[in-house]
Amino acid sequence: MKQDSLNVHKTRENVSLEQMAQVVPWATLVQLIAPYYPEGKTGRPPFSLQTMLY
Repeated sequence: MKQDSLNVHKTRENVSLEQMAQVVPWATLVQLIAPYYPEGKTGRPPFSLQTMLY
């Protein structure tokens, strides 16, 4: 089976994420949380804030 012949269908997860993207103001939420999110100066570096939210 070739890659280009595969049908792309929306999963429940994709549909849910698309709906959340329309409702949640992600940029504003990131700006609100960023001052309190750890910078990782010591120890294991944290995941980026955007990764943790999405």
